[in-house]
Amino acid sequence: MWIPKTRYEKFRVKLKEFMVNLHEEKDETKEAFETLKISIINKQKLTKEEKKLVGNQLKDVFKTVGLVGIALLPGGTLIFIFTKVFKMDKYILPSSFKE
Repeated sequence: MWIPKTRYEKFRVKLKEFMVNLHEEKDETKEAFETLKISIINKQKLTKEEKKLVGNQLKDVFKTVGLVGIALLPGGTLIFIFTKVFKMDKYILPSSFKE
């Protein structure tokens, strides 16, 4: 199957962006759970900022798991298209994937 160079280049750029965003999400999750782990080990309460960081990151983890689930469903591509059309990205995409 022959793919025009422009489509191939667009795919490469999008794939690279996806991988960068995924790596960023991994780093954010690691940081949040490290904060949580230190708090538990030292038996300290989290500050408001730390609670917000951990809470937001936990939401992002659940969103990422949801994205994987949607991608595996039959018709998952249609769901992604509908989320774009109805501007539901903020409810489905983790923070690292938002532009």
